[in-house]
Amino acid sequence: MVQPTAPRATPEQRQSFYRKLQLQSLGALRTVQEQAQTNEPNSKALPHLWRWSELKPRALRAAELVGTRDAERRVLMLLNPGLNGRIATANSLKV
Repeated sequence: MVQPTAPRATPEQRQSFYRKLQLQSLGALRTVQEQAQTNEPNSKALPHLWRWSELKPRALRAAELVGTRDAERRVLMLLNPGLNGRIATANSLKV
């Protein structure tokens, strides 16, 4: 358990610690918190609606063109037009 009144480290001690974290692919949230957290969502995703009536013919055609011998899984992905080809429909959710 971390002591709530831990002694304060010098800036040099902190920087040395952060460098060691990076060697293990770790990071301290406090060093990027201002960039990572915003008051309002900052998503590049655009509102988009995929209609099954439009997708179904594409799915059936994909099944005709790509057999199970060609691909282990035949998947059509929903790609958000604002995310530049990233494999995602959204990059944030707002409740």
